[in-house]
Amino acid sequence: MDKIYYDVVATGTSDTTISFFTHTEKSDGVTVTNLTESNKLDRDFTLRRIELIPASDITASDCVKLFEKAVVEIKIDNRRVFVAPAALLLTDAYVAFGSNGGLTSGQTDVAGPHATLNGYEFSEPITIPANTKFEVDLKLGSAFSTDTNLTMCLIGSE
Repeated sequence: MDKIYYDVVATGTSDTTISFFTHTEKSDGVTVTNLTESNKLDRDFTLRRIELIPASDITASDCVKLFEKAVVEIKIDNRRVFVAPAALLLTDAYVAFGSNGGLTSGQTDVAGPHATLNGYEFSEPITIPANTKFEVDLKLGSAFSTDTNLTMCLIGSE
């Protein structure tokens, strides 16, 4: 069965390591995460794709930080199983509004979703066993200058 785990984290302005999947749905709500326990899954999970989605209010200078000296690391049971440049995991999802050839959010003649980046798909899926500690960290060369949200999605099957 297809399954997506997600977690939304506020970046703050001082951290160079941003840890995902530390929230629970019960404590933080379904709009933040769908985990029942911090850093653990309640069922075996086969990770096929991972996506990092910046909030629409991310500043240009902070966006650049995701491309320069930034990596995402996955650990299972305190053992690194994946590390890659953060830019490989990025997903962009936005809606473009157009009216008479201009961009506007009012009186639109044309509106449509656009996506050009689709995260990272594993050629060899990663298995995350149930009830085993897993960590997903974004490590930055320097902290964000403006607090914004980042969403991490783990896409796979149970």
